[in-house]
Amino acid sequence: MFKWIESFKDLWGTGGQFYTRKYRSADGTVLFNGGRYNGNAFQGGNQDDHFFTKILATETPEPDTWVVGFGFKIEDNPGTGITQNERVVGLTFFTNTEGSPIESQVTLMIERVTETTYKWELRRGDRQDSTLIASSNPFFANIWHYWEFKIVIDPSVGSYELRQDGFVFFSGSSVNTASAGTAGADSIGFFLDSYNKWYSSNIVKVWIDDLYVLTDEGTGDGNDFVGDCQIEQILPISDDPVYSEWQLSNGSDHYALINETTWSTADDDAHVFSEDVGQLDLFGFSSLSVLLLNIKTIQLNTTASMKASGSRKFKHTFNDNASTPANLAFGTEEFSIVGVLWDTLSEVFENDPVNGGAFTKTILENYYIGFRMTE
Repeated sequence: MFKWIESFKDLWGTGGQFYTRKYRSADGTVLFNGGRYNGNAFQGGNQDDHFFTKILATETPEPDTWVVGFGFKIEDNPGTGITQNERVVGLTFFTNTEGSPIESQVTLMIERVTETTYKWELRRGDRQDSTLIASSNPFFANIWHYWEFKIVIDPSVGSYELRQDGFVFFSGSSVNTASAGTAGADSIGFFLDSYNKWYSSNIVKVWIDDLYVLTDEGTGDGNDFVGDCQIEQILPISDDPVYSEWQLSNGSDHYALINETTWSTADDDAHVFSEDVGQLDLFGFSSLSVLLLNIKTIQLNTTASMKASGSRKFKHTFNDNASTPANLAFGTEEFSIVGVLWDTLSEVFENDPVNGGAFTKTILENYYIGFRMTE
């Protein structure tokens, strides 16, 4: 079951506000550039660069089997002035994310080998206070690879497998992969704090792109290794001629108030709003820039806040734009908007909720998609 996808393409701009609203914890000073195919990638390498997801799994017990796929590239470095390898780039699986304390179960991380090579290490616990489980063979810097990591998080029957561009890079089984002593995880986080660590007083740049996260709870493609993925971002470009019922802060086009790719205070001031339960606001979206023959999942990201104290709820909504009256379908999650701080609320759809089956390029370009006030 897909839990999260991320393109890093043209979403946040340099201010980082959209980025910090989307994740549980994030450093908003990072850069977004140099993607694998088009648009941007997440560029780390500054001090404390990181992004940690909000809770991805709310079920009890927490899922123990996770797969994470991501494009990854790291610069070479001379290691000048550094006397030890620092554990500063990697991926951690967390449990008890909303509890106290949050705990790090297991971490996949990078270690420097030479000026031009690195290796992966799997460590039980967090990136610093942890026990080495396994190390991989070296790989070269300055090359994009698509890495996929499958982990079973369990204190006695844990297992792991890391793939590089579809080929097994290292694996193991029957090991303790749960530092907390209990199986499962509910969120993940990437850390990319390589400033002044491997290379004195300088930055070793790190890029991540085309990220997916899933568990083995599903039945379709989003249940195991997916393979190299390209994740595309599309934005609203038109209004549904019938369901454009929310009010406008200014202007006459609903879509124009919600499709920003850079941030400023003025962007927060420009928005659509509603006080009436049942009102819908739906939008047509831009065409995909590439021909995706097999769309495995989509994710809707809606940023919302209250204008004053109180709370409201909404559901993501789809209109297939093919029948009269409209054939509408709604997401399964009902999101609560509480407080005046902006927050990004995300939902993954593996299948078309209107007619069933997989999404296609035609569906995404013909449907109107948005939200309905439910409470």
